[in-house]
Amino acid sequence: PTPPPKAAVPVPAYQFESPDEHALVQGARALGFTLLARHPEPSTGLDILTVGTSEGCFTVKVVLQLNFDHVRKCMTVVLEVPTIGRQPSGPQPPQHPGGFTYVALTKGADSSVQARLHPGVDSTLMEQNLSRYTNDFSCEGLRTLWFACRAVPPEDLLEAQRLVQACRGNPLEQESLMQQACQLIERDLTPLGVTGIEDKLQNGVPEAIHLLRGCGIRIWLLTGDMQQTAVNIAYAAKLIVPSMAHVVFTAVTQEAFLAELEQLSQVELDPSSVAVIISGTSLAVGLSDEVRPAFYKFVAGVAVVMCCRVSPDQKAQVVQLIQSRSSVVTLAIGDGANDVAMLKAAHVGVGIAGREGNQAVMASDFAIGRFRFLAPLLMVHGHWSYHRIARVAIYTMYKNFLFVMVLFLYQFYCGFSMTTPIDQVGLMLFNIIYTTLPPLVVGILDQDVSRAELMANPHLYSYGRKDKLYNPLTLLLYLVELQWEACSVFFLCYFGLGQREDSLWVLGCTQLLASVLVVNGHLLLDTTFITWHILASVGVSIAAAFVMQVLVTVDSSAAYYWSYPEALSSVECWLVIILSSVVALLPRYLRRAAVTAAAPPLRHPIGA
Repeated sequence: PTPPPKAAVPVPAYQFESPDEHALVQGARALGFTLLARHPEPSTGLDILTVGTSEGCFTVKVVLQLNFDHVRKCMTVVLEVPTIGRQPSGPQPPQHPGGFTYVALTKGADSSVQARLHPGVDSTLMEQNLSRYTNDFSCEGLRTLWFACRAVPPEDLLEAQRLVQACRGNPLEQESLMQQACQLIERDLTPLGVTGIEDKLQNGVPEAIHLLRGCGIRIWLLTGDMQQTAVNIAYAAKLIVPSMAHVVFTAVTQEAFLAELEQLSQVELDPSSVAVIISGTSLAVGLSDEVRPAFYKFVAGVAVVMCCRVSPDQKAQVVQLIQSRSSVVTLAIGDGANDVAMLKAAHVGVGIAGREGNQAVMASDFAIGRFRFLAPLLMVHGHWSYHRIARVAIYTMYKNFLFVMVLFLYQFYCGFSMTTPIDQVGLMLFNIIYTTLPPLVVGILDQDVSRAELMANPHLYSYGRKDKLYNPLTLLLYLVELQWEACSVFFLCYFGLGQREDSLWVLGCTQLLASVLVVNGHLLLDTTFITWHILASVGVSIAAAFVMQVLVTVDSSAAYYWSYPEALSSVECWLVIILSSVVALLPRYLRRAAVTAAAPPLRHPIGA
């Protein structure tokens, strides 16, 4: 009779810190080993793994875990496994009386694992198998990891556990104690194999890089992948194009590095078509104090710089190199824990929220869901933010200067006695109520160019990067205009109403209300897209000035009692307020009309 088929091993839903872990677990499942559960042992707290196979289930205990760090570039776990079945090759340690042995499994970068292999490992086997597969995987753009194992004697395990336990109570010597524990376990390893994990590009990465280059932004790639893997990814992302010349640094000493730089300086190269590729070992030499100036001088003008096999600390050092040798603003973008140091070192850190965990997001200034969102973040929101902040800053200075200039001009007619025709309440509310809401709304909603036009014209980003919109010339023009506006408000009001018996407070009424109209009208003239929100804020501010000033004059004990209602009941006052406002704003209107007619700005319906 035919035996009944074996029951399929159920597949649980995994929770993982990175896609690499999930890929490795799924790869083991494809080979017939399915991770069914991972839970701590109640008595010891050690993790117990339940693994399912076609023959049944077995459990292994994680007795020690040495986490990854940027110095070792590898990670190791020591498992308590049953002695039944195949054992790691090499010398076998004494078995535990319980019928199991301790096996260390190590995964990490090829250079890191290879340095920890047993001296007796066949070098020919290494070259023909592991190294060849590593190169093949790298050429395909896969991220490679080497795996190795070692049967750990119980005395080595106990000593390593003691050192790890001592780290928790001795923070001053934590690094050295952990290093000793790692050296005790991660030695004389036997190679198991190499894996290649696809690091698939997100959608829209090539297009985003093309837009960023159109903005005049230099892009450097800092990665922990092998050189060939990084080059293939750069080609896929269109960071490197076939027409670019590759300059590869391989020197491991300062003398050799300087010799390479000297040799390259004698070759005629177009920096805009050069891609510099450097490994972590050579980068450490390039970042040294003796080589740093010459190295940065060479790479500062090239199109692309790719740093491969770099540690998190080296990523931060590269950012600091750029900041120390130039005045440019640096932006770092990353999605993993190994990018945290780089994100913190840059002027602006952008974290990508994804499957690599939240460490990068927590350490960044901005968080986005995909790399392609970096283009609108800079080109659209960055441009709008620069435009709004600069406009509000200059406008705040302008409106205060204008108001103070109106008060200052009156001192020539009162013997500099510090007398002001405007009541104290008006002086206080001018900045608190009458001119506060409109710049706030404009600073939130104004768009000098629509989103569609900004994305279609990357060169517009350089307007803010090169201070083409707001600069000392712009500030000077504002100062000249406010002088004219202040003189128009003061002299038209003074000579129009100055001979009345109640001229002091009537003069103050007309000057205050005219100043409010001029300041808010100036803002409307500077606003590119006038929406109902902006119109409503201006209307509310102007209405508040008229209503509040009438209300504050009902105090019969005040010197300016009932002055505003009497002034506003006069046609003469209304004509002076309107005339002074129009005359003050006329040059600004004519200049804006001339500039717009000579060079019409890019316009597109909002929301398109």
